[in-house]
Amino acid sequence: MCDTNCACGGNGGSNACNLPLAIASVPMQKFRKLYQPDQGWRRGTIFAELDLPFKGRSQESEGCRYE
Repeated sequence: MCDTNCACGGNGGSNACNLPLAIASVPMQKFRKLYQPDQGWRRGTIFAELDLPFKGRSQESEGCRYE
């Protein structure tokens, strides 16, 4: 049964409150293309493949841009 703060309305008529929020599948990170420690500290990651600096919103696109 749901509590009054649940998205299903608190009437107990739905099992939606008991479902998990998400199930993630994350591949293991491979140790390749590594930054040197000093550059990793500056970039915030030692993995060059994960280094996607945020560039803001472009004028011609609705989405966000990455390098």
